This record gives sequence, structure tokens and C-alpha cells, in this order.
Amino acid sequence: MACVLLLARTHCSGKVNSRCIIPVDPTQLFQLLYTPQAILSVLTANAFAQRADHLNIALVVHVACWIAQFVGHGIYEGRSPALLDNIVGGSDPSR
Repeated sequence: MACVLLLARTHCSGKVNSRCIIPVDPTQLFQLLYTPQAILSVLTANAFAQRADHLNIALVVHVACWIAQFVGHGIYEGRSPALLDNIVGGSDPSR
């Protein structure tokens, strides 16, 4: 499976032609897209971990997100999360 990366170059004059299309392996494309996000996540996590109360804040945010998920499923979606249907299926990495 081949992906194509379209590059905007000044010599392409706004039109897509064979000089603007470069074949890219999907793995390289994903690395290109997700590497900046991963770096930002690590830097943010390291900066947050320097706070004295980082565990308390993380616990409060974690619990609040779980509550928001159940409220969202119950009120807006009208059904329980799929994790409650099959607790083993939610933790099975082969699925």
C-alpha cells in the first residue's frame, strides 16, 4: 500500500503535477504526523510532573473524566458504555 504526500512548492504554481507528488510509506507518514505530538506530550507531562501536587490534580481530573463519560453515555447517548457490557472484552488486547 503506497501513500502519496503532496508538497506545496513555489515551482509547482499551485497545480498538482508529477513534480509535486512524492510517494511516501504509510509508516513514515504516521511518524511525520505523530512525532511532534508525542514530543509535546512528553514535554508537557514532564513539566506537569514537576508540580508538588501533580498526583492530586491527576486523580481529580481522572475521576472527573470518568464521571463525565458516564453522564454523557447516560444522558446524551442513552446507553451504557461498551466496557460495562463485557469487562473482559474491554481489556482483551487481541480484539
